[in-house]
Order: sequence, then structure tokens, then C-alpha cells
Amino acid sequence: MPDAIAGSFAKTMKIRDAEGTVTTSGTTTLEGVITTDNTAVYVPTADYHPATKKYVDNSTGGVSVLTLMDDTQIEDSLNGGTDGLPVWNDMLTELDKSDDNYAVWPSGLFLFDDTLTVDQLLILRAPNAYATIFYWTTDVTGLELTTAYSSWDGFTIKSGIGSSDGSFYPTAFPGTDTSYGVHAKVKFEMQRCSIRQWPGHGIFIDGDATTANVWHLNQVQTFYNGGEGLRVRGDASVGSAIGVDSKVNGGAGIYDLSGKGNAYHGCHTSTNGRQWGQCCHGGKYYQAGTAVDSTTEPLATMTSWDDEWKYTGFEGVPKAGFPAWSSGTEYRYCPGYRVTGANSYNVFTGCYDEQNGSPISVTANTTFVGGSTGTEGSNKDAVLLSETTTPTAIANYGKVYCKSDNKLYFQDGAGVEHEVAFA
Repeated sequence: MPDAIAGSFAKTMKIRDAEGTVTTSGTTTLEGVITTDNTAVYVPTADYHPATKKYVDNSTGGVSVLTLMDDTQIEDSLNGGTDGLPVWNDMLTELDKSDDNYAVWPSGLFLFDDTLTVDQLLILRAPNAYATIFYWTTDVTGLELTTAYSSWDGFTIKSGIGSSDGSFYPTAFPGTDTSYGVHAKVKFEMQRCSIRQWPGHGIFIDGDATTANVWHLNQVQTFYNGGEGLRVRGDASVGSAIGVDSKVNGGAGIYDLSGKGNAYHGCHTSTNGRQWGQCCHGGKYYQAGTAVDSTTEPLATMTSWDDEWKYTGFEGVPKAGFPAWSSGTEYRYCPGYRVTGANSYNVFTGCYDEQNGSPISVTANTTFVGGSTGTEGSNKDAVLLSETTTPTAIANYGKVYCKSDNKLYFQDGAGVEHEVAFA
């Protein structure tokens, strides 16, 4: 019997000698076989040698999957959390050494006390949706994204400063507290993540000084944040939000101030504006109207949304999340969906809003298709066209639009405006 077995992955085994007797040592180390630690070149010694030495690659499909913690550490993290910074630094070190950008992070609770700045291409995955919790113990921004194409899947990005029932928010006015859950200054993507309890905005896509175009959110939650659930500003257009759920935030649910506009599909908002858009006074509850930027006393007689306050009709003891009215406090209208970019062409399809009577607030060039948006009722059989001024004509194209005179118009390719009249 030969002293090596062609194609064998075993390196140590019992064998018989040339006379058929099992060796007395019991085991013999074989040479010339395939093993993971065998990287030498095999030199054949006979005319027919099918077994060759080769290097066995343990990576999966050529993609590095980093084991960041052993089972004991993971178990410890589930029992109260572990310092996530060393794990984070180890991950970046391993990625740098491997010239890779993909890593799988284990489940568990990981504590941080400072902002994680992502200044390199990074694709980070958790084993299951929301199974990995990044928890900040101090009043800072969680993730600061400064290099494009960062990708996150399956994480809960949570602050220990806010409250999980929405009854407490920091005292800064929305937009002034700069402790955000995710502050993205570049394009990025995020899916199956939950952003919770941040003093400022949950997700702030900020193209004010940089370019953050072509961002993407899919099945992302923004709950219990002090500012807007999702805020998009400046050069942060051509993005898409699919199935974003924004609830119980201090400001608006989704607030778009982008330069050119974005697409929102199947999103949901509910009970936003609890800190900055509503208050309790004299045992009654009020919501701020679209024009509120005032310190005047709430008046139950003001029922129009064009006035400063709307009496909601609820009476009794103050409820959690409805702060007492305070003279000198600035209040803001905080609907489920708000758009203020004058040149922003946003599209909302199949979006739903539960704001307890609070209507959406959008500027011209915004289109709603289907869905249901508060007091404006169900839009499943209608297309919402924001009022605009006479647009600039485009040769060979017609345009249909509404103006502030409550009329519908058609503009032909030559720029001639025709009022659409109905018999």
C-alpha cells in the first residue's frame, strides 16, 4: 500500500506497511496530501501522480467574513453590553489588512460613548434585522458618514438620552440639537435598521456643504427622536425611501428640503410633532398650525389650519408627550410629511399618514399618488398636484398643473396656457 492517498484531506491516519501490518505507532503523518496549512509546491516523483499539494482557501466565495468576537464575548454582550469601540477598531484594522470592505458583525448590545466616523468604504451586515444594537451612552451623534457608498443592514442605532415612550425629549428646538442618529454627508444605503431616541434628527441626510445625492433607505424605522424622523437637506436629491416608518418624533415625520427632490414609496408616519408641534394649556390640547412662529396664547376658537393653533378637542389631564404651553416658546408645524424646497420635485407614492387630523404640508412641484395623508383623506383614486405658477414651456411637451386661483390648466409645447373647463 502506498504511503499517501491521492486526493485525501486527512493528514494523520493509521496505515499498514508493505507487508500489510498496522504500524505500531498507531498514527503516521502523511506527506503529499491536500491540507489547509500546506502551501508548498508539489514535485511529482513518478509518471502518474494525481495528488498534488495545493493551498486550500478558507474564505467564502473570496469574501472575507470577520469573526470579531468569540461565543463567550457575544453571550456577555447580551447580558448587559460590551464596549464596542475595541471591536470596531479591530474590524477596521482587519479590513485594512485584507484590502476588503465587507464585514459581518455579531448579534448583541455594543456600547459607545463617542461618534463613529465612517471615512472609508464600508459594507456592514448584522445577522438579522435589528439584532445588533449600537447604543450610545453620551449626548453625541451616533454615525457620521463622510465617505460615499457606506452600506448598513440589520442594525439598531440607539441613544440612551431619549425615552422609548416619547414622553421626554431634549429641550433644544428641532434643527438646533446636533446629536443625530445618522448624519450622512455623502451617498449611502441603509436597510432593515432602526434609529431611536436621538436628541436631534433620527436620520439627517445633509447635502448643505457636500454632495449626498443618490441615497437609499429600505425598511428603516425612525422612532422617538427629538427632531425630525428623517430630514433631507440641500444637495441630497435623487434618493429613494422605501417603507420608511417614522413615528413619535419631536418634529415632522419626514421633512424634505432637498434641492431637486427625492422619491418616497410606501412610507408611514404617525404621531409626530409631539414636542414642538403641540402643547397642553388649560386642560386642552392644541396642535400648531402651518403659520405658527409665535408665542401667543393658544385659543380654542382658532380652528383653521391657517391660524396659529388648532384645538384638537381632547381634554383632561396632560398626556405623555404633550408638554405644557410656555410663553416665549417657539412652536413649529410638524406634520407627517413636509416639503419646503421651492425647486424640489418630490414624488410620494402609496404613502400613509396618521397625524390625528394634521394635514401634510408641501410646496409646489410635489406629487402624491395613492396612499392616505391625514385630513386630506384617501388618495387611492386621485393624484395630488401642488399649486404652482405658470411653468416654463418645453417644446414638444404638454404640462398639466394647478394654480392658486383653484383652477386646472394645460400648457402646450408652444407655451400657450389653456384653462381646463368642465361643462
